[in-house]
Amino acid sequence: MFADDAQLRKGLKGASDRLRAFGGVVRNIGLAFTALGVGITAPLIAAAKGLWYSLGSAVAPILKDLADRLRDGAIWLRDFAKEHPGLIRLAFRLGAG
Repeated sequence: MFADDAQLRKGLKGASDRLRAFGGVVRNIGLAFTALGVGITAPLIAAAKGLWYSLGSAVAPILKDLADRLRDGAIWLRDFAKEHPGLIRLAFRLGAG
């Protein structure tokens, strides 16, 4: 019975060693793919951030100009309405019906 037990232990140890080696290979493959993924995505993320910031700095003056024009138009419309109250009332009457 002890002879069989020794052979069983020897077989189990060999299987355990082979399984551990296989796990190490799978782990190394996973680490390699992770490194590859990080190596590919890191420059893409950096480029996207740079593009986002450059677009933001390019669009900011356009948006400021648009806001200034809208403000100026609103001021002009307010002043026009103050100068021509009868015309504004007539426009509301015609629009209402």
